[in-house]
Amino acid sequence: MAKFNPPENFNFERPGDWPVWRQRFSRYSLAAKLSNEDGEVQVSTLIYGMGYEAENIFKSFSFVDDESGDDYDTVIAKFDAYFVPKKNTIHERACFYQRVQKPEMAESFIRAFCELSENCDFGETKSEHIRDRLVVGIRDKGLSRRLQLMSDLTLETAVQMVRQAEDVAQQISQQERQTTLNVHEVSHRCPARRGGRQHAKKRTDGAEQARSEDSRCRKCGKERHKIPAKCPALDSECRKCGKKGHWERKCFSKSVREVSYCEDGE
Repeated sequence: MAKFNPPENFNFERPGDWPVWRQRFSRYSLAAKLSNEDGEVQVSTLIYGMGYEAENIFKSFSFVDDESGDDYDTVIAKFDAYFVPKKNTIHERACFYQRVQKPEMAESFIRAFCELSENCDFGETKSEHIRDRLVVGIRDKGLSRRLQLMSDLTLETAVQMVRQAEDVAQQISQQERQTTLNVHEVSHRCPARRGGRQHAKKRTDGAEQARSEDSRCRKCGKERHKIPAKCPALDSECRKCGKKGHWERKCFSKSVREVSYCEDGE
């Protein structure tokens, strides 16, 4: 026969975890066939499994009339009353109705509604309340509107459509990221285009320089004069060619030395 270990000791600093721990112990009790033992053994196993602090709590219980400290169900009920405060249905339902989808996965959002509904006493309409809040609370408002138009919508269908919408959105996002990566990869493999852009920039710079030269006087090299006759170079003698009417920096004649060199070469 297989042996089963009881759950870890109960954390008394977190009394709100009691329902979960109690459920775990019930599973252990069933698997270990603890119910076949008498009440005293069952209670002792429960208190031992909870931890040493359970001893003092158990001693504080009062048993009246036909209640017995050796009855497992009675002791469990006492611990329930000790750890679990009286349920405020209005508050629990307020938490349920105010829950909306945060930046979280759809599965987490759906599970949250199932957990919150446990304390709302919805009875047979529980699934309808979960369905309605799921439709209204999802972040995808387009999907929310489509679901609201479905008069025969069930909780199962709503859950399925929410999950499918999330899967499709994730696939589209992944495809877009892959497309972006492919574009970057192609751009890195085409250096010729970058070179073409550089050549185009050089041509643009050359054109701008030519336009700058056209805006200057061809005699003196200064800004073009409104009245050409007032150019200061008209009465000056070029120090390069000796001719009158322009300055050296705007002289297009070859120097005397260059001419002499050419004549000697001949």
